[in-house]
Order: sequence, then C-alpha cells, then structure tokens
Amino acid sequence: MAVPGTPLFLFSLNYGFWGLMGLSRFILGRDKPKKANLKINSAQVAAIVPAKNEAPVIKKTIASLKKFLPPKNIHVVSDGSSDDTEKIARKEKVNVLAFKKSKGKAGALTAGINFFKLTKKFKAVLFVDADTIIGKNYLKNALPFFNDSRVAAIAGSAKTLWQPEKQSFWNSVIIAHRERMYFLTQILIRYGQTWGPFNVCPIIPGFASLYRSQALEKIKIKKPGIIIEDFNMTFEVHKKKLGKIVYHPGVYGNTQDPSRLRDYFKQMNRWSLGFWQTIRHHGVWPSFFWVVLLIYLTEVVLSSLILLCLPILAIILLLPGLSNGLILELPYFKTTYNLLFSLTDLPLLFYSFYLPDYLLTCLTVIAKGRAGYLIYGLFFPFLKMIDAYTLVFNLPKAWLTSSSGSWISPQRYQVSFAKSPARNPKPNQEEYESRKS
Repeated sequence: MAVPGTPLFLFSLNYGFWGLMGLSRFILGRDKPKKANLKINSAQVAAIVPAKNEAPVIKKTIASLKKFLPPKNIHVVSDGSSDDTEKIARKEKVNVLAFKKSKGKAGALTAGINFFKLTKKFKAVLFVDADTIIGKNYLKNALPFFNDSRVAAIAGSAKTLWQPEKQSFWNSVIIAHRERMYFLTQILIRYGQTWGPFNVCPIIPGFASLYRSQALEKIKIKKPGIIIEDFNMTFEVHKKKLGKIVYHPGVYGNTQDPSRLRDYFKQMNRWSLGFWQTIRHHGVWPSFFWVVLLIYLTEVVLSSLILLCLPILAIILLLPGLSNGLILELPYFKTTYNLLFSLTDLPLLFYSFYLPDYLLTCLTVIAKGRAGYLIYGLFFPFLKMIDAYTLVFNLPKAWLTSSSGSWISPQRYQVSFAKSPARNPKPNQEEYESRKS
C-alpha cells in the first residue's frame, strides 16, 4: 500500500528530493545492517493472518510462512468467513481463531493478538494479509534491523504477483498500473524517507510488515470510525514517538492486487477514505514528519484536481465554438484574454501530462524488465484519474461520515508456481481451540 494519489508531473518535488536521498543511501552503501548476533531470532517472531473468505489463497500464504516459521508461530484469524478459510487453515496445523460475525480487519487483528497473547509470548509480530506470499528471506533480511533498539517497525516491500496468462488484457493493465505505483512510491520515495536521520514514512503496509512487540503494545490498532488500520498504526508510531520505521526492498511480500476495475475502485476508495480519516483522527502535531507529509499532500491534492479537470479542458479545446467563446474582455487594458487555451495549445496537455507519465512507465520497464508495460502504459493515465477521484472526493467524506471497519476482499484467484513452496517438517506443538462469538 502507498499513500493514495501520485504527483502529476515527472519531476515533482517528492520524487526529486526523496529519489536523490534514496540514491545517496544506495551509493554510500548504508543499505542494511550486518546479519550477526541477532537480538531477535525467528523463533521469537509470531505471524498473524487476518482472513475473510480467502479460501483460494490462504494455503499458499501459510505455506510461504512455514518456510521460516514453525506452525506454532503462525496464527490465522478467520473473521466471519463463509467459505472454507477456517477449514483450510486448520488442515495446515496452525493456530486458528474463528468468528461467526465479522469484527472488521482491525478488530480481528486486535482480538487475535489479545487471544493468543502474541506481544507477551513473542518479541516481534509479523502482519500478513491472506493473499500475500512472503519472500523466503523476509526474516533473514528484516531481523538484523532490530539490533538497533530504536527500530519499532519494518515496512514490508510490495511485489505484485504477476501472472498475465491468467488475466485478460484489461485486467493486466490494472495490475500493471498497481505494480508501477509500488515501484514509484517505494523506490523513489519510501527508500529515501527511511534512510539515516529521516523517519518520515507515512505508511507501514499491513500486508507484510513486522512490529517490535514493545512498540505494538502501545499501538491502538482499532480506532472507531477509521475504515483501515495500517495508516492509523503508522501515525501512532510517529505521534507516540515509538521509534524508527525501516524499509528495505529485500524485506518483501508478493501480493495479489485487484484485476477487475470494480475491485480496484473499491480498494482505492477504501485506502483514500482511511487515509483522510486517520488524518482527521490524529490531527496535526509539530514534527518533521508532518512538514514532509504536508508538502506531499499539497502536491498530490493539487495534481489530482488538475488531473480531474483535464478531460473537461480537452473537450473544450476540441470544440472551437466553446474555446473561442470563453473570451474575457479587458477594456481598461484595451485587450481580450482567452480564459483557457486556444485549440492550437492542445498539445500542451500531451507534453505536460501524458508524456511525462509515460516516461515513468518506461523507467518501470527498465527496472522491472516488463516490456509489455510499453503497451499497458498507454492506458495508465485513465487509471490515475480513478486514483485522483478517490483521493479528492473522500477528503470531505472523511469529516462527514464514520466507518465501521468492515472489509470485503477483492476477487481472488489461485496462484501457481513452478515448484510448490517447501513445507516445514517440524510437527505442530501447540494449537488453540477456535472461539466462536
């Protein structure tokens, strides 16, 4: 997950500054700590997986966790599932807590952590969405960061489960757009925001992130009126000064992003609303974090407003009657002024928006090696309009409405691999009974 919305132009202040900081971090080699004398080892890590109707994917998620955690360290919370999610999880011999009535994702996480006493029994807790395939070296790359006692949490890096053979062309366009967003926000912004003295990362994505238990105990995961939990948890870390947030590309999870336009819109709408609700709830406090966030918000909101106006402007420019009719007479200066542009200025829209956006796609092609994006990228600006719409129109909604925290997962599909994830041979040593509510 990223902060909703992206800057309109290629050379934005955020991309430019934080991209430079990230490049400096990489060149100076101050990338990750030494992997020796771990203060927290894998046996001291618990994983919690909230799930609602995730039968097609939950088994793969558990299997990826079993590659570095024993079953007794894995905890699944089935939050009002009506499919076989609970049954599949139990067959995997992991700890399962099931509720008949949904508590919402934040409520399910809170109940699971309290019921299994995770912060008391383990030194760190790994949050994993039920559609996420955790990288096999996740803990190997993540745990050394906890040698620094100032580190409170590690933000997981998102990688898209890319299987175009399972999707139509238009579904692939949607998934490719999301992968590009991950690349731009993580490598060009978040990588720099979490370097050295900087500690201004605005989101610890809930799909695959690791929290120190001491910090997690001080975080109120479920807040009334907020539809999602990860923005809220991140703001809690900053506002309560619980410690540093770390990000590194080697600490990643593969996530199944929405492939249908309806699911994509619903997810972006949920993210945007939850983001603004979090800001409303926590308010502004004097901090470098808020200075950076305010600059980003100013840039992204203005960009979104401009982006939403572009279709109207294009229509006016394509109709000479409308364009020529919008003339402002200025008798005092003995001149006239066109309120918009003339028809001959229509290419300005291409050079100021469409072309820079496509250049970002080309950058992603080079980094990811996805040649197909050269075609998919032609349609990305239309999806960016959806991003802009959800960001702008949820701003007033966040102050006028309250959310229950209920959640609906996008349509899932089974993921296939050349080789099945290895199973952990260790027997299950502890299993909790399901508690119905």
